[in-house]
Amino acid sequence: MGYAWLSHTADIALRAWGPDPVSVFVEAARGLLEEMTEGALREVSPTAWIPVRICASSYGELLVDWLNELIFWYETRSVYAVAFQVHIRRIADGFCLEGRVGTFPVGAQVAKLQIKAATYHGLRFAQTPDGKWEAEVVLDI
Repeated sequence: MGYAWLSHTADIALRAWGPDPVSVFVEAARGLLEEMTEGALREVSPTAWIPVRICASSYGELLVDWLNELIFWYETRSVYAVAFQVHIRRIADGFCLEGRVGTFPVGAQVAKLQIKAATYHGLRFAQTPDGKWEAEVVLDI
């Protein structure tokens, strides 16, 4: 499991991977937090939990919606997503990510990098030949 930042001309691109789709979503969220805070919140514990339910027609669309939700929480609730208890279930026309997200108040830890949104440009979410899962998503800064 993990994540890595990729070079991109104007924005930033994130690659996340893991043994299953849920781990890819969690690693992408961790990568987002790491990039926003330059690692300043790596070891914090959540101070509150927020329920989450996001549905989309594909894993890729769900990933974009998931990251955009976490960015939205930063902008509107002044919290970072720092812990994850989520699962994904299949529905008739796609997938739903459900569970809860542990949050930590922004306070003095204002994001070092302001990310506007996750985009569909270059979006990829697939199972690799060795059975692992991997995604790439471009973030607008």
